[in-house]
Parts: sequence; C-alpha cells; structure tokens
Amino acid sequence: MDDQPTPQIPSEAIRNTITNTGLSIEALSQEAPVLLIFLRHLGCTFCRETLSDIREKRDYLTRKKIQPVFVHLSPEEKAAPIFEKYSLGDVPRISDPGKALYHAFGLQRGRILQLLGPRVWWRGFVVAILNGHGFGRLMGDGLQMPGVFLIYKGKVLKDFRHRTTGDRPDYEGMAEYESTH
Repeated sequence: MDDQPTPQIPSEAIRNTITNTGLSIEALSQEAPVLLIFLRHLGCTFCRETLSDIREKRDYLTRKKIQPVFVHLSPEEKAAPIFEKYSLGDVPRISDPGKALYHAFGLQRGRILQLLGPRVWWRGFVVAILNGHGFGRLMGDGLQMPGVFLIYKGKVLKDFRHRTTGDRPDYEGMAEYESTH
C-alpha cells in the first residue's frame, strides 16, 4: 500500500460503471467482494503477469467468494482474445480507454522512475524473459499506473497503488477482509 492517503472514491463511479456482463461494480459488490484490478495496457509484460497470477489464484479467490473484475484501456474486441488466452474470458471486465474509472480511483500516470527505473527494468527482464510473459504491443496509455481495490457493498475496503509498474500485489492478502463491513 502506498504512503499517500486513499482518495475519496466517488460512489457514483462504483454505482454507474457497467462491466461487460451488464452488471455494475456496485451490483457485483452487493453479491460478493469485488477485487477490482486496474491494468496498465494489455501489451505490458507486468499486465500479462497479473493475468497469469489471477488465473493461478482463481480457485483461491472463488473459495474466498471474491469476484475479480478487470479494468483495461483497450477496446473490448481487442481485449477479449487476450483474456481468453489466459483462461479469464468469463471474468467480468471494463473497457475504459478514456480512463474515467482510473481517474475516479485516483490512479495517475507514472513518472520516469516508476515506469523505467532500474528495478522496473530488472523485474521486466525477469517477468518477460525468464518467466516467459514476453513483450506485447502497446495497447492504451503506456504511462498509466495500475492498482487493485477490494470493494464490498459499494465500499472500498482495501487498496494497492503501485509505486512502480513492476510492483506485484499480494492478491491473497487483498482478498482477506472482515465480513462485518
């Protein structure tokens, strides 16, 4: 988690943003906690790692009754095959090329060291080459920073704001919550 205070998340964005399934984030969060995962761009090696991580942790999230929802910057018709490739085609997602939801959640564009610092380069090499996630074509704003939010009954319970593009959230830790909220 970042040292910066969490910005006030407009409940309007949670209420009015509709996923590709036709349900809003709010509606999904009334049924079960939503792990809202903001991706940078779908060609990003770290985003591919995220998709792989969620695929691997999907059973765990299901047991915890957590619904992952992805937010991405690409048109849906270009995004769908990528989600299918990672066996996540049935996971709700939101195409947000205008970045309205990114802005509502206070996710900003990265600074040079957040995007291209030595740690990011090294981790990018490990993720792309050694772990086999490769590099893809830029699809969206390559400067956009990602983030992850746990939302339940329309309220943000937890957030993870990447300090660099190479940060890797603890998705299982994010899925831990007190059901008294």
